Amino acid sequence: MERYDNTAARDRLVHSLTGVYRLEAFGALAEMLQGESLVLQYLAEHREEPVFPSVLSEACRLSRSRITGTLNSLRRKGFLEMENDSRDRRMVRVRITAEGLAFIQSRLERMTAYFDKMIAGVGAADACALAEMIDRCVAVMED
Repeated sequence: MERYDNTAARDRLVHSLTGVYRLEAFGALAEMLQGESLVLQYLAEHREEPVFPSVLSEACRLSRSRITGTLNSLRRKGFLEMENDSRDRRMVRVRITAEGLAFIQSRLERMTAYFDKMIAGVGAADACALAEMIDRCVAVMED
């Protein structure tokens, strides 16, 4: 095994992560973790419960103004519906449409296929070891 000093280790890590960042799979994952896809994913997972813009803002860690813009854009695309809540007419309930559900499911399938390909190539044990290492890195960086 090669030995690295801290500078060499940092440079190697940046080089490797740059390669990951350029992958189409990374783009698919990043897309799922922000903006419209993040909102649609949340709505898909919570179809059976009332969802309000304030809940989306908090759950997706997006500002109220960003949620408003995102919801308006998704509504124009036909991916969600917004209606006044039957118990409190001042509250707006947000629901994913069949079109929105089909769209986000196709995105999830695309992302899953990329990671299935990676796991098939490196093996489940190495994929889990990588996930554990990433978890450790996240924990260190959050401190």
